[in-house]
Amino acid sequence: AAPVTVAEGGEAVPQVVDLTRGEFAVQVGAFRERGNAERLARQLEARYPHVHIAAFDRGDGLFHRVRVGRVGSLAEADAFEQGLLQQGFQVFIVAE
Repeated sequence: AAPVTVAEGGEAVPQVVDLTRGEFAVQVGAFRERGNAERLARQLEARYPHVHIAAFDRGDGLFHRVRVGRVGSLAEADAFEQGLLQQGFQVFIVAE
């Protein structure tokens, strides 16, 4: 739910949220086998900062998501994404 402010008279007014600021990363892969995620992470660490693996239980199994970057704006995340795309990776930006 979006944050709200209560105005005079008790009316709830939605606050504007800046979706271009926050914590972003670029997801490069997701694997059921942690070893596969670790291999990709080691490969990426040689060229990119802040490579990390985030575990995610999707309900039908545990996945290990390999992500690059930890930046504070969507524009910075886009720059990471473009660089990875040029390297031949299929990637997408995620909010963390």
